[in-house]
Amino acid sequence: MFFGCTKKNSDNEPIDNSSQFLEKNVQNELEIHVASSTTQPNESKAEVIDFDEMEIEEILSYADDHLNVANWAAAKPALEFLLDDDTEPLEYHYKMGKVLFELGEYARAVDHLNYLLEVDGTEDNEFIQSAKGYVVRCQDKALELASRMHAIKDATDERADLVFQVFKLYPEIDLKNEVKLPSGVEKARRKIYYLVTAMQSFAKRLEEEKTFWSYYQWGYLNFVQKWYSDARKAKEKAILFADSHALIFYALRLETKIEKIAPVEASSELDKFAALDLNEDVLDSFLEKYQKDLNERQIQKAREVIKMGMKLKEKLERADSDQDKLKVLRKFKELSEEMLSGEEFPPDIRGKIQKGTAKAEKRLLELEEQIRIKEDALEG
Repeated sequence: MFFGCTKKNSDNEPIDNSSQFLEKNVQNELEIHVASSTTQPNESKAEVIDFDEMEIEEILSYADDHLNVANWAAAKPALEFLLDDDTEPLEYHYKMGKVLFELGEYARAVDHLNYLLEVDGTEDNEFIQSAKGYVVRCQDKALELASRMHAIKDATDERADLVFQVFKLYPEIDLKNEVKLPSGVEKARRKIYYLVTAMQSFAKRLEEEKTFWSYYQWGYLNFVQKWYSDARKAKEKAILFADSHALIFYALRLETKIEKIAPVEASSELDKFAALDLNEDVLDSFLEKYQKDLNERQIQKAREVIKMGMKLKEKLERADSDQDKLKVLRKFKELSEEMLSGEEFPPDIRGKIQKGTAKAEKRLLELEEQIRIKEDALEG
């Protein structure tokens, strides 16, 4: 059906006859009227539902009605509303996982499905077997996406998105033995190559615009590569951009994975101090307890070194490249050694400084190893 008028006939020749033009115009107007009248019922069906005016049981029933006829797009907002109201019911997570999978949002779907499977005491849950089936389908989808990933030669944003989905759906995937190579590709590239190039793509996105998903995707791939410090940092940044309960849920799922494998060490008093806004009053309060043990010169030196240390920590938080982070960590190490040299500080202060130095050295070695791995990975 064509809308509006035209100045050419079916043979694409100009029409000069004014009566023909008027007849055509009237015909088109009638077609427009008929078309608009036939679309009105569809428009009424697509009207936005105000779930705030409904009871929870009504919303769940509404979602179920659409699930029963495979109307996934209509069921999704109802389930989002239910999870926004209460994230505990496993039924909500199962149904949301199912809907997201059927809509092709696989990376989100697998979080809801795995959450259902990982909660204690759910062995007899009526949704368990179906959820397990969907998780298997997620892994099958990962194999399919991995084949597409292999087909993309260059490190594009499209390939980075595929890398994220593949390892989100199937973290233990064996790219060499499980994935069918696409036509024209003779050999599978290494897992680390795909991870590092995808991380670089997400890092570039973050330079252009900081969003929840860019931080999350970058952090998740760091987690897969077992670079937990960067994964944790990215997760913390992602939460700052989470503007819904759903996004917070995905970030907390990543946090749970990280903490299960690499839990954060207990915070020392100095660590807690570092989290505070640094000003003279806070610093005076911290150093006051050492007035009896330190002379005035030592107190002043401790003040200067702590302030310098806090500034270095801020630089480390802002550092974008691995090389910039290395410079900051090396500076911190030098600063710690300088603080300990030639001074008779009490054992507890020396112990805290040594502990901080050990952490910095450990992170320094990790970062140097990461740089080496990344450089090696880019060779393909």
